[in-house]
Amino acid sequence: MALSRDELEECWRKRVQDARGRYLRTKQESVQAAKERAEGLTPSPYGSLAVRQALRAERSALAEYVRTLKAFSDLVMNRKIPFESSEPAAPAA
Repeated sequence: MALSRDELEECWRKRVQDARGRYLRTKQESVQAAKERAEGLTPSPYGSLAVRQALRAERSALAEYVRTLKAFSDLVMNRKIPFESSEPAAPAA
């Protein structure tokens, strides 16, 4: 069953909100990992590894947020239906 335009926009609005939430969480985790490393709470090499892993997760979450936001923007502003629009939203991690 095809979604109406309003339903499609709402679906993508939710995806943007979810992606933004994941990005903000990973951003906070990378800040926390860097803080713990700087304070010596996580000794080397584990502190450096934790920071690198947190930054990698943050970059990945940011890329997904930007991709999702662009698809939503294209839908709303240009009436371009995203390729993924017929697929169910991925469950939140």
